[in-house]
Amino acid sequence: MVFFGVIYHLHDRNYPCPSIGMLHIFLIGVFAILSCLIILELAIGIISSRGTIYNSRPRRSLRYFLYFRLLLILPELSWTALGTYWTFDDSSDCPGEDVIVVRIAILANWCLFFIFSVMVYCLFDPLGSLPLDGRIGRDELERAQRVWEKRCRLVCFCAQTESDGQAYSDLGALFASVFLNMGTVPSDIAAGLVLVHRQQEDSQLFAEIKNGSLRRNNEFVMNPFDINVEEDKMTLWNLAHYSSYAKAAYGWPFYVLHNFTSSQYSLCRYYRFCSCARKSTDDYPIIGDNCCLCNYATIRATTNLSKEDILYTRYVDKDCELPFFVAVDRRTKSIVVSIRGTLSLHDALTDLRAIPQELNIDGVEDAYAHSGIYSSARKIKILLEEEVNLESVMARHPDFKLVIVGHSLGAGAASILSILLESIYPELLCYAYSPPGGLLSQKFVTSAIFGNDLVPRLSLQNIMKLRSSIMACIRFCRRPKYQVLMTGCCCCATTCCQCFIGNDIDLDDVTIDGDNTDNGTALEILPLLTASRMGSGSFGAINTVTDIDLFLPGRIVHIMEDQPPRSCGSKATYKAFWSDRSAFDALLVASGMIGDHFPDAICNSLLHLIDQYPQNIDSDIRI
Repeated sequence: MVFFGVIYHLHDRNYPCPSIGMLHIFLIGVFAILSCLIILELAIGIISSRGTIYNSRPRRSLRYFLYFRLLLILPELSWTALGTYWTFDDSSDCPGEDVIVVRIAILANWCLFFIFSVMVYCLFDPLGSLPLDGRIGRDELERAQRVWEKRCRLVCFCAQTESDGQAYSDLGALFASVFLNMGTVPSDIAAGLVLVHRQQEDSQLFAEIKNGSLRRNNEFVMNPFDINVEEDKMTLWNLAHYSSYAKAAYGWPFYVLHNFTSSQYSLCRYYRFCSCARKSTDDYPIIGDNCCLCNYATIRATTNLSKEDILYTRYVDKDCELPFFVAVDRRTKSIVVSIRGTLSLHDALTDLRAIPQELNIDGVEDAYAHSGIYSSARKIKILLEEEVNLESVMARHPDFKLVIVGHSLGAGAASILSILLESIYPELLCYAYSPPGGLLSQKFVTSAIFGNDLVPRLSLQNIMKLRSSIMACIRFCRRPKYQVLMTGCCCCATTCCQCFIGNDIDLDDVTIDGDNTDNGTALEILPLLTASRMGSGSFGAINTVTDIDLFLPGRIVHIMEDQPPRSCGSKATYKAFWSDRSAFDALLVASGMIGDHFPDAICNSLLHLIDQYPQNIDSDIRI
């Protein structure tokens, strides 16, 4: 508004431009429309702050202001079209620099219209209202699945990502199961996450995990490492050693991001410039890399392997097809298969295909796994057999064992791939770094998790528990939403929670902790979404995708920060626990839930653990 006011002030009636009258009409109309919008937005903000998140009765008049706001779109569009006509068709005789300024303002206005349209499309719920008794029938669930499937197809089309029809159906079923009948907007979910964080802090959940005193069924589920025990010592050494392979699989983008100043110097000696334009006398087993072989250079720089020790590298990124490489580790006498984690939209689609799928493996009965990861593992197995000829590689190295590693999505694929290959290579080992929840447990798999990492807790069961927790918290919170959100945006969130919310969250009658939460609890909480009475069976339609329990693979090593750095030059100290999978039966809303998942976080924590015990463990490990 100030910008257009300056333009109006500078262009008076004596301005040397034949169409100055039309410009004045346009600017006066803009002032009027913007004034109405400012007053209307203030009114909407004031009314929206009334009541609580769940009690919308004080905000019942808000709909009329929103209708009026939508009505104002018509004069906005008309006046913007008028300004477009003047700047691009009727301003040829006006000074060029002034026309450019007005054009910039008009183009910015069209951009705002486009952003507004996209937001309306994304946030508008085409399903409409559902029955107030909270019951969801098959028709509603199928309709929701079609809506989400259409949205997923649109996103993938805009990103020019191809996928099969089954993938979109799986994604539609997943999102429909999670979001159907929530009756919330994104800001409600954000406020609910703040409240869940407060609840988890009050229940001492964070402190119990950090101290290793977490209990499930009155038993401790976290046992501290004993570095004097040979098994614990070798497990820690192997995890630290093979973590460099898991990190190397991410290729040059991740390496440059985390080694910005020294990356070019480290990688340049391994580059092979214009490799796609000329043939080489060397036998580079590389598929899908760029012309300079940047991903190959990253593998060598990270693992310090020689050219002869990298047997196969594949960086083809497609639906349910993950990049990976095969290398020879002569120090540990092992053939290492390292699988990359999530780094593209194709990988994200694989992550989201979380519908349980039965494993068709001889000797494994009634076993289910994450469908997207299972498909990726099967494709890698085929490539290892047909292109790498893994059987021949192992025959040439008779004293070597097979080791499969990966991080995040790659860890999940590594875990399932180890199950597929275990009958052929019974001595194989698998090291899964920050694997996703929703896999299988096998004795030859060792999972490593750092801090409050979100992904290992990200199973369908935990997502539905978090959904129930969010809805229960916002149902019982008596404070306005803006006050709750302010606590989440403040640096001193815990203190502000005490000041703003106090004891106004009454959750004494609702138990949502990991020890007691099950489908029965969810059945009691979900009716609160649309009805005040209890006993509705609204969770029945959702149970179709969450009635199969999936969990973290293998033995679990959980690394926690013991003491943060005390000064600028000091280092943090860490401790490790053997954890049961029941210790990860709830999603933690905590700081570090995203940062703790990066491969550098788990690799550096393992390196620091090795440094803490130099007299017990060989610390000569390059990470």
